[in-house]
Amino acid sequence: MISAHQKALVFSNQADSSAHSIEGATPADDQIAVPGDMEAELQHYNFLLEQLLGLISSGEDESVSRVLSVIRSGGSHRQILDMIEQQSESEGKAERNGAT
Repeated sequence: MISAHQKALVFSNQADSSAHSIEGATPADDQIAVPGDMEAELQHYNFLLEQLLGLISSGEDESVSRVLSVIRSGGSHRQILDMIEQQSESEGKAERNGAT
């Protein structure tokens, strides 16, 4: 959960970002320091998103459907990641067996 202080930091950074844009600063100059807990949470969501997009873009239709079913049923992030991992392993085994 984002605290009021963290929201204030983001808002403050957005205001600073607008000022820098006028002065010609690059987007890299507009980064803010993120507290440790928030950084870990961002990494978690980034990992979840990468795994999900990877499966959707390259997975079999049946695998994608199974993961979407877990999401739609209100599965936790852990359940979603576990299902993605299971589907990826199943597809990997199927590819190895089909290649022999």
